[in-house]
Amino acid sequence: MIQRGGLAEASMSTVAHEAGVSVGLIQRYFATKAQLLEFAFSYLVDSTYGRLEAVERTGDVAETAYLMLEAMLPLDEERYAESVTWIAFLAGALPIPDAIEPHVVSMRRMRLLLESCGLSTVDAMLLTSVVDGLCVDMVTSPAEVTPELGRACLRRAVGRVFGGAG
Repeated sequence: MIQRGGLAEASMSTVAHEAGVSVGLIQRYFATKAQLLEFAFSYLVDSTYGRLEAVERTGDVAETAYLMLEAMLPLDEERYAESVTWIAFLAGALPIPDAIEPHVVSMRRMRLLLESCGLSTVDAMLLTSVVDGLCVDMVTSPAEVTPELGRACLRRAVGRVFGGAG
């Protein structure tokens, strides 16, 4: 629903209708729309983080980093929807200091996972920033920034971080 109409579309009644339940049931678990959206964002982060943790550590730090970062790109319908939701959440949260905190925490969590594989803090920041930009471009310009181009850009960035041409 966020893909169709942004965060404004995600009212309690719309969520209840989409889920096939009553508004009262939604309100039983979420007193406010903000709580509902925070839960949705946390679910999205956990889903993404689960994909990163599932990447097999090959012993090749560059390849492991590439595979983890590739898992964040919107390469299929599910990840595309997650990216749209993330971008909508981020746009809505920017003017509200407390609301942006889940994004800050999630990005720190992603960088720390990359660092645990052997990347420096600077390299982890650089590469997650590249992925952030690619996600935005792949969602806003899918005909121009295709999955193949997104992967090639990421491969190049990882290659440059690890001393190659990429």
